[in-house]
Amino acid sequence: MKLSKQIYVIDIAKNWKGIYSPFGHKIAFIYDEYWENIRKGNYHLVKEAIVNYLAESKILVEEGFEETWLCERFKEPKVELNSMYLITTIKCNFACKYCVIIKNIDKTCVYEQHMKPHIGSIAVDFFERHLRHTRPKNARVTFYGGEPMLNKDVMLHCIPKIRTISYPNQENPVEIVMITNGYLYDPQIVELFKENDVGVCVSIDGKKQHHDVARLTKKGSGTFDRVVENYKKYKAAGISMGISCALGTHNAFDLPEICEFFANELEPRAVEFQIPYQVSKEGNEMFVKTSQITENLMEAYKILHSYGIVEGLACRRMNDFNSGSFHYKDCGATGNQLVVAPDGAIGPCHSLVGTRVYYLGNVADPRCDPCELDNFKEWAKRFPLNMPICRCCPFISLCGGGCTYNSYISSGSIWEKDPQVCPYMEGMVKWILREMWKRSGMAAEYGISSET
Repeated sequence: MKLSKQIYVIDIAKNWKGIYSPFGHKIAFIYDEYWENIRKGNYHLVKEAIVNYLAESKILVEEGFEETWLCERFKEPKVELNSMYLITTIKCNFACKYCVIIKNIDKTCVYEQHMKPHIGSIAVDFFERHLRHTRPKNARVTFYGGEPMLNKDVMLHCIPKIRTISYPNQENPVEIVMITNGYLYDPQIVELFKENDVGVCVSIDGKKQHHDVARLTKKGSGTFDRVVENYKKYKAAGISMGISCALGTHNAFDLPEICEFFANELEPRAVEFQIPYQVSKEGNEMFVKTSQITENLMEAYKILHSYGIVEGLACRRMNDFNSGSFHYKDCGATGNQLVVAPDGAIGPCHSLVGTRVYYLGNVADPRCDPCELDNFKEWAKRFPLNMPICRCCPFISLCGGGCTYNSYISSGSIWEKDPQVCPYMEGMVKWILREMWKRSGMAAEYGISSET
C-alpha cells in the first residue's frame, strides 16, 4: 500500500492535516505525527484502525490503483441530445458590459439575426426526432438570445408545439425555460407560459448598486428597478422563477449580501451564478479570477441552501460529492446540447453563436444528424476522463471539465483546461474540508487554520 498520488492535502489546523480522496469523495483528518509516519510508510507506528480507514477511503492504495479506477469509470463519448437552446434573436435591448453573445459577434460575416417562426418549428421537429433516437429520461428547451422577448412570434408558435413532444423512455414533459433580461413584460406571453408550464430565469446581478453597473440600456440607463418590478409580476402570476447572476468585479465580492437579498426579497426557486468568462480580445472589463472569489461563492451556496434555494453552480457538484458519485460533465455542450442559431445553423455551444465557431449543419437539412457531425462529436469527447491533461488531477471526480467555452476563448482550444474552474475546484474542496472539520467538532477543540 502507498499514498495515492491524487489525494489533496491541506493544513486544516495546527498539527492536523485535512485530506480529500477523489475516489468516492472520501475525507480524513490526521494528526501530523501520524501523517508523517504514513507518508514515510511507517504504518506499524500508526494505529491499525487509522491505517484501515485510510485504505477504505482510498487514501492508501495499491500500485496502479488510480489508473485502474479511472479506466473503470470511463464512458465511450457519444452525442446524446437532451437539451436544445433556441437562439430566437441576436438582437438585444441592453448593452451589458460583459455580453458573451454581442461582444463575440464576427462582424465580417452576415447572419440572420432574428429567427422566423417556421425555423423555430423546424428546430422543434428536428429536436424531437433526435430525442426519439437518444431517449433521455428528461429533456429541456431553453429560449435564449440576445433577448428572446424581442421575438414574441417564435415563442407563440413554438411553445405549444414543444409541449406536445413525446418520445420513448420519457419520464416527464419537456422542461421549457426562458432566459431573459427581464426588461419586457407581456401579459399575453405570461398566459402562454402559465398554460404550458414555462419557467422564467431573469438575469439579475445583485442589488441595485451591483446590477446597474453592468446591465444597462443602450442609452446607458440602469435597469434594476424595472427588471425587479417585472420579476415580481412574473412571480405574482404564478410562474416558476429563477435568477441568473453573472459574476464580475461589480458584484463577486458581495455575494453573501446579494444572496440575502435574493432569498428575502425575490424568493427564486434557483439561482445560477455564472463563473466569470472572457470574451473576444479579452473585452470583458469586469473579469475577475475565480481564485479571488471562490470563498464567497461557497458561502453563497451555503446561504441559499439554508433558505431551500438551489444554487446550481455548486449544487451539481455537491450532490455528487454527498452521494460519492463521479461528476462526469458540467457543460451540457459536451455531447448533450443542441444550439439553433436564428438561421437554423446548429452547434454545441450557445456562447459561440456570435462567432459561429464549431457551427456546422442546419435544422432545415433533413439529412443532418448531429450524431455524425464533427463539431458535435469532438465536443462530446471533451470531458476529464478523456483529457490527458486532467488524468492526474485530485479534483477529476468533482470537476466535470468546467466550461468548454472558457477553455476555447482563453486558449484557442477546447482541449485545454478551463482556467476558471481549476481554482474553483481547489477552493471548493478546501471549503468542504473546513466545513466538515467544523461540523465534526474538531475546530472547537483544535482550532482552524487561517489559510484554509
